[in-house]
Amino acid sequence: MRNLKMKSIGQSVRIFGVLASCIWLGLASAAESGDTLEAHGTGAPTVPSSLTVYGFIVNTPITATYGTSTDPDGDPINYEVRWCTGSGGSGTCVTGATQTFTNFTTRYVSVRAVTPRGYPTATQGQSAWSTETTSAVGNLVDISGLGMFSKPDGTNRTWSEANTYCTDLVRGGFSDWRLASETELRALYDRYPRSAVDSRFDWPTGTTYYWTSTVGGLGHRYIGFLDGAAGNSGDGIRRNVACIR
Repeated sequence: MRNLKMKSIGQSVRIFGVLASCIWLGLASAAESGDTLEAHGTGAPTVPSSLTVYGFIVNTPITATYGTSTDPDGDPINYEVRWCTGSGGSGTCVTGATQTFTNFTTRYVSVRAVTPRGYPTATQGQSAWSTETTSAVGNLVDISGLGMFSKPDGTNRTWSEANTYCTDLVRGGFSDWRLASETELRALYDRYPRSAVDSRFDWPTGTTYYWTSTVGGLGHRYIGFLDGAAGNSGDGIRRNVACIR
């Protein structure tokens, strides 16, 4: 009988010890959880700065670059770049620093910093979106065997103005643009005849004629993309402009 009592007491002691351990672990876990919330609840990361995006070439990757962010909790920071067809995150959006687009639609681009945790995560796990830039404009056409063309801006210019416009143009990070020759624009028309360059690349055609760098008559040659018509023209006439590099 004495042995049975001692065994019962021993079991009680062991059970009490297990209960005490569970209570201690629970308190420790709660304390650790509280410390985590406090340590990671200081605030959201700052908005990244210096977002830069050039005009893009259709079917060619384009990459957005941006400055760094800081987080008051010291959390590691990732970055999310948003490209949307409408402002304020509207329209069709995709995310990722590098994208390839198949059409000329202008994209509204912004970036934000994202941390892996926050308190609460919905407001302190990420920064606000940066100010949008609309410089992601599809304005370059790289055509195999012909060259890279800058999409016309639709402004009619005299020949001198057209020539200056191309030599001064900086687009897509390139500054070596020049006024396209008749041979180059003829090759473009032959590749995409009868306004096909308009439907394919949103290139102004209609009754618009384009200046060329080719001398003709008392001025320079021009060419149209509606029917391929070409001729000589005085340099004071205002026509559309297509630059090439």
